[in-house]
Amino acid sequence: MEEWFVAGWRRKAEAEGALLSKGRKNWREICEKDNNEKLGLHNIINNLKAEVERLKKQDAEIERLKQEKAKAEAARDEACSHREKSEQREVHTCATLALRDKEIEEVTSLLSEQEQLKA
Repeated sequence: MEEWFVAGWRRKAEAEGALLSKGRKNWREICEKDNNEKLGLHNIINNLKAEVERLKKQDAEIERLKQEKAKAEAARDEACSHREKSEQREVHTCATLALRDKEIEEVTSLLSEQEQLKA
């Protein structure tokens, strides 16, 4: 009877040992799978961080280009304004010259009349 009792406990211990061994194996597989998933997620996070940094740099470059564009547009507007004023001065100068030409013609005409009267 004792042998039977000991054999029963031995079988029970062996069965428990097999379950424990199987449990450890499953636990290792689960841990390995979990570690692989975490490594994959870690890589994804690092890639996303790098992408965020790239986008931040791109945004900074876009902002810099917008500022340059605004400065260029302001310079263009100033140049257009200067050109318009210059054109207005030119029109005014041409009108003034036309008046002077007319005055010169009148003076020349008067001089010719005076010379004809003297002669």
